[in-house]
Amino acid sequence: MLRKLALPFLIGLGAFLVVMALGLKFWAPDKLAIIPLDQNTRQELTDPNAKFFDADTLSYKEGPVNTTLVVAADKSGSEKLGDNKVILNKWQVTDNNNTPPPMAANSATYAVDRNSGLPVKWSGTTLNDGVNGDQPATVEGYTIKFPFGTQKTTYKYWDDTLKKTMDMKYVSTESINGLQVYKFEGTVPETTFRMQEVPGAIFGLGASSAGQNAERTYANTRILWVEPQTGVFIKASEHQLQRFKIPGHDPALAVDTTQVMTPATVKENTDYWGQKAFLLKVLHIMPWILGPLGVLTLLGAPFLARLLERRNEEDYSEWQDHDDDDDRSGRHVAATEPEARENHEYVHADQIWDDEYSSRAERRSGTGDDTIELRKK
Repeated sequence: MLRKLALPFLIGLGAFLVVMALGLKFWAPDKLAIIPLDQNTRQELTDPNAKFFDADTLSYKEGPVNTTLVVAADKSGSEKLGDNKVILNKWQVTDNNNTPPPMAANSATYAVDRNSGLPVKWSGTTLNDGVNGDQPATVEGYTIKFPFGTQKTTYKYWDDTLKKTMDMKYVSTESINGLQVYKFEGTVPETTFRMQEVPGAIFGLGASSAGQNAERTYANTRILWVEPQTGVFIKASEHQLQRFKIPGHDPALAVDTTQVMTPATVKENTDYWGQKAFLLKVLHIMPWILGPLGVLTLLGAPFLARLLERRNEEDYSEWQDHDDDDDRSGRHVAATEPEARENHEYVHADQIWDDEYSSRAERRSGTGDDTIELRKK
């Protein structure tokens, strides 16, 4: 009976474990490793000692420069777009005194695949460099994060200033606030990215000289520290050098800054995304535990069921032997009880008779002696 119950139970358990392993391996990642429709992040970067040309005062300065980067998903638009896509709105502002106009500002709107994180073709994609307004565009490469399950390799990363991709190469594995991260580095050689009207005075042409239509060049050494399970940028650093160039004159500095994510931003990133990374890590490990365990349970089900039945038979046999011993012991007691009772009563009667006879003899002897003594008196 036990085997009949144990065998179906073990087969069901093994099948359940195998199905769970397959589900966690092939179904769960698409549901859990995904960019949420309510994505909303704010990152702060700062450089306390930046060098820059201040357009407000038309002079060179040195001091703090801060950059704020905000990425927010358009939930309603994404739901209408469907097909596992999310529309992202991205704003970036850099300034030294938080008063308009900023030193630099740009924005972008584009759609990405929620699982891969890569941009998808969408008619609503636009870029705004802060000069020419919203312009239709095509965005490529990774933008706000690397893929879930980031590898130690080289990825194409979208550069907002160049409006094209650059290579980000894995260089090492490090730890930030106890969280393991992959470090990626990439460089942009000095490149002209637009033409800009600037005062001739910055080239030494005199205070009253005409404005110059100068090339604005851009070079960048970018470092990203990426949590590999989620692909999220935990920390970022950029050393940007921008210059103005006109023929026949030395380049004039536009900005020279090394901006790094603030400690508060990094702490917030490690605390929040560290938990997400742990859950994804468990998700990746569990199929390799549940799957083999389920297969072993299925293969061993008949043996385990037989083992349980044999154990049950042995327990039943021991119980029967013990019960038989009790029966035999009971019968022996029943057979000898009358004899024991008879012997007990016989011995008891003899003892009573002997005691009674001795007592009477003593009383008679005592009475005789007393009578003789009275008569003598």
